[in-house]
Amino acid sequence: MIYQVRVDWGQLKAGTTVGANALAGCNLPMLVARGVLAPVQDEPKRKRKPVKPAAKAATEPEEL
Repeated sequence: MIYQVRVDWGQLKAGTTVGANALAGCNLPMLVARGVLAPVQDEPKRKRKPVKPAAKAATEPEEL
């Protein structure tokens, strides 16, 4: 998880981004709740494949 620093805190300067590994041992939920850190949304790592259109359904039911 990646976090953006919102305010200066210790050696971290506002506007920088840090990984959770760099903040090991810190109470991350508390820092997020107080507004010191904000989670950064990761981009999807894979692209979705386009879906093939479904075959056209018959407009009338088949007769037996």
